[in-house]
Amino acid sequence: MTVISAVPDNQIDDTVLYRADAPTLEIDVELSRIAIGLKKHGIPSAYRLWLILRYEMSTTNTGGYLPIKGLHQLVRDHDVSIGSERFRQLLNAGNGLFWDIDRGRKRAYLRGYERVAELLVALALEHKPQLIDTNLPGTSFREISIAGSLADFESACFNAWINYKNERAKIDRQPLSNATLSLLWGRSRQAIQNWKQIAGIETIHNYAQFAPATHNQQTYENSIRMVPAHADVIAVDVEYTDGVKQETAFSWQTSNSYHPTTDNPERNHSYNPHIVRKACRAAINELQPDHLWGRQVARKRYFADRDGAISAMKKRGNYDSVLYVQHGVKRGNIGIFEAVNPYTGECVGLNARNFAAEYLSGNIAKRSYWRDME
Repeated sequence: MTVISAVPDNQIDDTVLYRADAPTLEIDVELSRIAIGLKKHGIPSAYRLWLILRYEMSTTNTGGYLPIKGLHQLVRDHDVSIGSERFRQLLNAGNGLFWDIDRGRKRAYLRGYERVAELLVALALEHKPQLIDTNLPGTSFREISIAGSLADFESACFNAWINYKNERAKIDRQPLSNATLSLLWGRSRQAIQNWKQIAGIETIHNYAQFAPATHNQQTYENSIRMVPAHADVIAVDVEYTDGVKQETAFSWQTSNSYHPTTDNPERNHSYNPHIVRKACRAAINELQPDHLWGRQVARKRYFADRDGAISAMKKRGNYDSVLYVQHGVKRGNIGIFEAVNPYTGECVGLNARNFAAEYLSGNIAKRSYWRDME
């Protein structure tokens, strides 16, 4: 399978005067993530051009092609500022990947959604396999604004992807670490931080709380092993029938969640996403039949209830990984999770109080347990 990469997009500055009636286009959020992750191969700009031309072709019903004459103006009509020379570079670079150019008839025959997905997956497999490790194209279609600079486009795709992830999660907003985001998108943490700022995505800082089991010394020592080194110890007053007792608990910061301020409506699409995923897996098997790219399952760590977390723990047979159950989001965009005790199956401890929230507000004294132990 031959893949022709596009001209690198480094240091492109596309400025634009926004138009209120600029049309929105639909994107496959995972296909867009893969395309943007292949920035060093010049894919994002050519991919955006393909999205625009596909939209224009759908409105003109020309039978799979567009005349080359006038394409540049069509792109500019979408409030994408691009010079004529740069447009010619992208048109030539995307030839064989996003479209096929018939220079005799002066036409660009656009490749379909399934074929482009296959080719981008093949390119990712060769250069950045982590892009297709767990997520393949053939997912939710979302509306985004295509206008603005390349950074605006990338941030819009990122915003749509976050909306998609949050809606699929069974908890209130899916926690995602910066390391995971950088790996899945194939871009630096700084680039992802820039997208968050451009899109106006709010960050929710999540904290875990954990009350170790105190049934006996062995159970306590086993429980304490799951507390990370950066945790703080907090003393909590707990009410029992025979009075108030002070018990030791822990709290630490875990992966952030994100709240997009811009909604991306889901679009029903005539194309069955399952067909695209199947085609992508077939392309992977053809190139590297011994690998499981696109079929690995990401280990879920955050759950809506205790039963889900305990069930996952038993199925995996792994009691060393910390799993979390969500309490909710508190004032100041702070998410509280309870760390599940793998040795006892206990979850909500200390009379189900959100003591991590009290600790963060300064109502509970804190000190570093691990530093004191040194």
